[in-house]
Amino acid sequence: MLTTKGIGTNEKLEKSLLIFAGIVLIPIGLSYGIVPEISLTGLYGFSVDTLNLKHIFRGQMGLCIGQTALYFLGAFQPKFRQLALGALVAFMLGLAAGRCISIVVDGIPHWALTFSAIAEIVMGLIGLRLLLREYR
Repeated sequence: MLTTKGIGTNEKLEKSLLIFAGIVLIPIGLSYGIVPEISLTGLYGFSVDTLNLKHIFRGQMGLCIGQTALYFLGAFQPKFRQLALGALVAFMLGLAAGRCISIVVDGIPHWALTFSAIAEIVMGLIGLRLLLREYR
């Protein structure tokens, strides 16, 4: 399937998904790690006041930044696109699965976390569909 300028529709969707996910993940990751005692306390109402908690959240920041780098690499370097899409699917659906388990076990969390679960499911399923199209 071709569109204008010779770029396939799937290629445009893959690039768009990777860029969108990368742009969304940057501020999330930074909010976890730059000053978690301010950003996470203000948003979710719990304190990040120990060295170990700061360490955990800064690790999460590194994970998000690493994922973002891979998404952008895949968006702009076609030879890494399938790898980046696979990483996106595993990351998003893995997070969503954990959040869904938490909703069942613990109840409905803050609205931002509920929205995150929905967004992760949507992005993960779109990425999965794009990956599966490549193997038909």
